[in-house]
Amino acid sequence: MRIFTVVLATLLSLFAIAGQAQSYNLEKSDIAGKNILKVNLTSLLIKNYSFQYERVLTRSVSLAISYRFMPLGSAPFENYIINNSPEIEAERFDQMKVGNTAFTPELRFYFGKKRFGRGFYLAPFYRFARYDAVDVPGVYDPSDPDSDQVNLLGKGKLSVNSGGLLVGAQWNLGRVMVLDWWIIGPHYGKSTGNFDAVSSRPLTEEEQAEFEESSDSATPQFGIESTVTVNSNGFNAELFGPLPGLRAGLQLGIRF
Repeated sequence: MRIFTVVLATLLSLFAIAGQAQSYNLEKSDIAGKNILKVNLTSLLIKNYSFQYERVLTRSVSLAISYRFMPLGSAPFENYIINNSPEIEAERFDQMKVGNTAFTPELRFYFGKKRFGRGFYLAPFYRFARYDAVDVPGVYDPSDPDSDQVNLLGKGKLSVNSGGLLVGAQWNLGRVMVLDWWIIGPHYGKSTGNFDAVSSRPLTEEEQAEFEESSDSATPQFGIESTVTVNSNGFNAELFGPLPGLRAGLQLGIRF
């Protein structure tokens, strides 16, 4: 967690320094105000609702705080996944619900002639995100041909703390409207979580041992590893590992 403590402390200290800077006068005929409220247009395509508040502190520095959420619902691009994954049973996959939330403070440094929240910028940021999934279907096929297939139904959550750097550009569309382009924002962090699954029938001791052995040898997904504990009713998996990410998008907002 040391890296995230350093990132957060850096953001807070820079904010404190910027807050002590001398006040400035905005050109009222050119800019409506120091506050900018924005909505992320591209996130709406994947059922995410993302909003950002930005406060212009000095000519070159501003502080922005973003909040994103996706209520529990069907997975984004569900039809595409089903149509291109023949091994997935559409009826079972359709019952799965996913959701997420994220909180992201960032400190923006603007460059160029205009500034005051306009032009090219670099923004170091910290992000806390949580991902939830319920009614996740699964299937386990015992090696014993006399044993019936086992259906699994699971739920889980994953929390991620990460830090990164956003490269972007922001323009005024008149005095009030603002267009903010997140060009690219790579970030990297650590994830922790757990996943529980219930089996459709009690597992025998042999099946439990076989299931746990196959889980131990499974390839980590997206770099996330797991420690699996199996019992007669199903299994529990503790999740952990590094997790990279990427921010990009287009925001539309108003100044006031």
